[in-house]
Amino acid sequence: MCSFFGGCVETQKNHLCVLLVDDESDFLRVAKELLEIKGSFKVETASSVDEALKKLTKSAFDVVVSDYKLGAKSGLDLLKTLKATEPNLPVIFFTGKGNEEVAVKALNFGVDGYVSKHGSTETVYTELSNLIRLVVEKKNTKLALEKSRKCYHAIIDQAVDAIFVLDSTGKLLDVNQQACKSLQYTQDELLKLNITDLFADSTKEQLTAALSNLSTGHPLVFETIQKRKDQKTLPVDLSLKKILLNGEAIIVMVAKDLSERKALQTQLRDLSYRLNGLTAGESYLCGVHERAFKAYADLTFYGVPGLCIMREDPARVIKNYGVKPEDVRLLASKCVKGIVALPDLQSVSLALSEFLRLRGDGVVLLDGLEYLISVFGFDAVFRLIQEKRFDFLESGAVLLVPVDVEAFNAKEKALLLSELKMLV
Repeated sequence: MCSFFGGCVETQKNHLCVLLVDDESDFLRVAKELLEIKGSFKVETASSVDEALKKLTKSAFDVVVSDYKLGAKSGLDLLKTLKATEPNLPVIFFTGKGNEEVAVKALNFGVDGYVSKHGSTETVYTELSNLIRLVVEKKNTKLALEKSRKCYHAIIDQAVDAIFVLDSTGKLLDVNQQACKSLQYTQDELLKLNITDLFADSTKEQLTAALSNLSTGHPLVFETIQKRKDQKTLPVDLSLKKILLNGEAIIVMVAKDLSERKALQTQLRDLSYRLNGLTAGESYLCGVHERAFKAYADLTFYGVPGLCIMREDPARVIKNYGVKPEDVRLLASKCVKGIVALPDLQSVSLALSEFLRLRGDGVVLLDGLEYLISVFGFDAVFRLIQEKRFDFLESGAVLLVPVDVEAFNAKEKALLLSELKMLV
């Protein structure tokens, strides 16, 4: 029975379909019998190229075994025709003595192997039987791999995210259609690149470190920035996983385009700024503590990076306003409940500078101004505010300082309002 892919489905006796081509009728008869006995093959015969091609149009075979000398047309003519019309059909040359030179020439045209007719019957037909099985197995393996690859690409090309397969050096081995589309490269262009070529200069170090630290079975997920062919950047959520394939480590990378999400976040951020009466880059005094914490919570909820410096119980603020514990700093001489402490003005200044350097256009809530002034004096605290205000302006970050301005004397109040806007 013939399979969908043009070969014969093996029977319970594991028969393979062989087309034996030779212009000597007596030889054909003997060779057919020996192959069917020796190799348990199902053998059909043809005495010319034309007869062989005719039989190939009517039946499917696993392999063609042909002599070189076939009358008007040679085995080489048959080989060339089959390689053009049936490239997956193996062809073996079964040559007479002195035809080895011809067989070597046939190898250049894609023959899958050759066996000399010269030698003992046992040796010759054992060698031929083994070669038949070998080339058929090779063909079936190739077809299975091609089918598997087509199925694999049919699946990954339906993915909405960009998929990259790379080796341990970062060389790209495969990509899906979405990867080509999102980065505006052809597949051939991408496969000539290293994965680091597809990331913004500012994120290459981050990517290199991630690849170096990646271990088998432990995926990494982080946000980063890719670079398109036109050099424009593309924010992505990146997932990396190392797997072993045939004993070799490969890395599968999935990049989810965050452009639309970022655009929506920006719109929501802008709306949150407007609803809270805030402008990026400005610094504010807030007469009502609740107002300051609510504004901070609104902005960070929509993805604005935040730093919350305070004097009160961090657990209450974390619970009531959804503040992330890792974003909290405590104005205290020592850590409390695992929260990092800022014991003096220098540590406060460093925390602010580090946040602005790493997080850019975020929001900082500086609660506990009265405490800082009581410990370090108004002048020292005011100088800190003066120094940092322009850093906030330059980075586009917002500073929120909840404080009761009526607790200050007229001069102190006037100085504070000269540097900070009053949030009403």
